[in-house]
Amino acid sequence: MQRIALSFGATEPLALDVDAASLAANLAGPAGSTGAAAARLVAAATAAPPDGPPLSAHAVPGDRVVIAVAGTLPQASHVVATVTEQLVASGVDPANISVLHAGPAVSGLTVAQEFHADTATETAYLAADEAGRPLHVARALVDADVVVMLGEWSYDARLGGRSLGGELWPAFGRAECDATLMLDLARRGRRALRPWAENVRTLTWQLGVTACLRLVAGRDGTLAAATTLHAWMTHFAFSDDDHNVEFERQPDVAVINGTFSVRLTVDSVWSFTTSSSGGKGAP
Repeated sequence: MQRIALSFGATEPLALDVDAASLAANLAGPAGSTGAAAARLVAAATAAPPDGPPLSAHAVPGDRVVIAVAGTLPQASHVVATVTEQLVASGVDPANISVLHAGPAVSGLTVAQEFHADTATETAYLAADEAGRPLHVARALVDADVVVMLGEWSYDARLGGRSLGGELWPAFGRAECDATLMLDLARRGRRALRPWAENVRTLTWQLGVTACLRLVAGRDGTLAAATTLHAWMTHFAFSDDDHNVEFERQPDVAVINGTFSVRLTVDSVWSFTTSSSGGKGAP
């Protein structure tokens, strides 16, 4: 028997004991990059985005820049250091660059100031939603000349493949906004995503977020992919090839473990391609 751990649950992974004879492939996700290799991956993504200028063109000398980190971040210290280097290369004074983090603690992110969503004085009014409710955002972002967003791309099957992770909103909003969104999702399910997405677009526009660096985590805390663009969900610069697995017959269940893109093919006829974070079962 082989034990496979899937990252489900709030505290512990889901462990599956699989008979070796029944196991076609254990797709645990790409190994990804660490250290200097991860830094090079980020440098490449910020230097040549697929649909815009390089990150160094987004700021000029005299700008006050805030690097906003939403949630967890693989290889955080190397990612932030590389983004900072790109901004300094554009002429921004290092003293005018700050890092603001919202969400669970991130290993290695020692340079960041923490945003406290339950402290009203750390927020400022920026806009209103479609229902006329005020949207308060971290004051540091409102006061900045340039905001650069950093976040991890992830997959949430409950939300039809979308995920709130790594997003500007509600990570940098007030605590009651997060609570309202969670309640709305519980009541309305995926239908609550449309107003959430509209709030993200509104706040991104109002803040003038100039760049968004999206990261894909590999296994064991590595960095598997990075891209800098607005339409980040469809373009990734992977550090190694996607997984391609062929089956002689259609399996009853395919369990995909990790954050990566995978294509499964049976007799060159039946196939699907998906991205996963944690795990996904496909018929």
